Amino acid sequence: LESVRGASNYWLVRSLSAIPIILGIFFFWRSLHTGDVAVPEHLNSLVDAGEKSPDKSEEKSSTASGASLSMAYASAFIAGVGFFLVSFLALAIIPGMAMQTEVEKTRPATMLSLTPLEEEGKAVYAREGCAYCHTQQVRKVSADVARFGATTRVWETIYDYPQLWGTRRIGPDLARESKVRPDDWQYAHLFNSRLLVPDSVMPGFPWLFDGAPQKPTNEARALVAYMRSLGRERERAGFGKPQVPDYCLCPAEVKTLESTPVAVTASASMARPDAGETGGNAEEQNSMQPVSHPRPEADSSSGASEQGANLFAHNCAGCHGAKGTGDGPAAASLLPQPADLTMRSISAARLDFVMNNGVYGTSMPAWRDLPHREMDSLKQYVSSLALPFRQPQPGEVEALDEKAPPEAPKDDNKILPPEQSKGTHTVHDSANGQISKTDATNAKANIGAKSTDNAAGSKSNTIAASKSTAEIYKQNCASCHGTTGEGNGPAAATIAPRPTNFQLEQPAPAYALRVLAEGIPGTSMPPWKEHLSDRQRLALSIYVRTLHHRQRRAR
Repeated sequence: LESVRGASNYWLVRSLSAIPIILGIFFFWRSLHTGDVAVPEHLNSLVDAGEKSPDKSEEKSSTASGASLSMAYASAFIAGVGFFLVSFLALAIIPGMAMQTEVEKTRPATMLSLTPLEEEGKAVYAREGCAYCHTQQVRKVSADVARFGATTRVWETIYDYPQLWGTRRIGPDLARESKVRPDDWQYAHLFNSRLLVPDSVMPGFPWLFDGAPQKPTNEARALVAYMRSLGRERERAGFGKPQVPDYCLCPAEVKTLESTPVAVTASASMARPDAGETGGNAEEQNSMQPVSHPRPEADSSSGASEQGANLFAHNCAGCHGAKGTGDGPAAASLLPQPADLTMRSISAARLDFVMNNGVYGTSMPAWRDLPHREMDSLKQYVSSLALPFRQPQPGEVEALDEKAPPEAPKDDNKILPPEQSKGTHTVHDSANGQISKTDATNAKANIGAKSTDNAAGSKSNTIAASKSTAEIYKQNCASCHGTTGEGNGPAAATIAPRPTNFQLEQPAPAYALRVLAEGIPGTSMPPWKEHLSDRQRLALSIYVRTLHHRQRRAR
């Protein structure tokens, strides 16, 4: 979008320049079809003189002139055809043969071709004119490598007939799109790009959907599958050995770019995993480590606040909503849904990490390409969206534990795996891109209902009512969130998005209760309404919020 905004004056001047050209063409066409038809004077004299024949000297002169003109036409024709043939040989045949030789030397031993679904998507891509605005070629220049990743190699597009490299970049290059954005983002963006990015100039393709981004047609699914294949083979092949032949007369910059290990995909907006989660070879892991910038002192001036509000409106409101409540135009199409920024207190360290690296496993991109001053203004504005809420009091959890009834005799207090619970689960099918809901019973949490503590322990999948809140957390939450709530439990490394770090992010009381009852669709957080009583959920919601409070006191 920075490129689009920066080129706005260029396109304005170009549009204004087109006005006189169009007017000139119109008046030229009009002059051909209007006005009197005048007869030349020499023709009038011939008509008046009857059938008077011209002089023989004039006839010979005109014959000689005609022969010379015919010879000039023939010479020009032969020269034009010859130039075309030489150009075709020099610019197409010889480079094509050299390219084929290079492909055989450098291509991987095994390279998958497109699947039938991806082939259909490629046809849709070409039909809808995507190549008019998007390229599929990372050029051998440092700016391209820094923005998109490793340069495109000749073998990457050997199955492209016709090739779709494109020639203009009104939109970003897509050669490395395979891992940049999730499918739900792609569907929402294809349906209406301005749902996600208010300033986008990309047109929508609603005819590829059945009325909503959540209902893609076969063509939309094929198109997203094709975009998911872009850069896949290069990702599988890795960086490998430097592929700059000794005989190459390339500039020094090109040789450096081709022989220096870089991330295959380095999109500035790509959400990066936490440290230690990246795949691929060592060079890619080093280049894909999360980014962190020291947070300068916040500028509390009205100018900084206004700038942050404008940045949020132009870049974030499409998902998070105008007021940050997570109800933007695109929210219903994304899974998991965007965060409600008013219902959580986010530490400066966590906000810095998310803004620079995005949230892996969600549609939240990284914004590390923003200038530091704008980034700081945006962080300040996001922090201001959190509503004030009550903090947990010392001894509050213990007081609730004391109200627990005696444990009922039973053989096994263990809980069933979360996937066997009967709460509401929203599932995203990556094969067809649709969002479906299963087992809609208990869809809404009845937090205010009469306590069911007396019934606790009566079901095999219900946690014993006499267990303390700390024990409940340790046995059922610590495997993901960690024993101290840092989101680093044994299972955390296999989960995307990562479990919440309660030491860096404190949920509001109402939000914590709702999540414990309903879970978070699209994540590994299950609903606990069937396994925890109202009292237990209330105590646990307070307990996880104290983890944030304890960390602040320790510091």
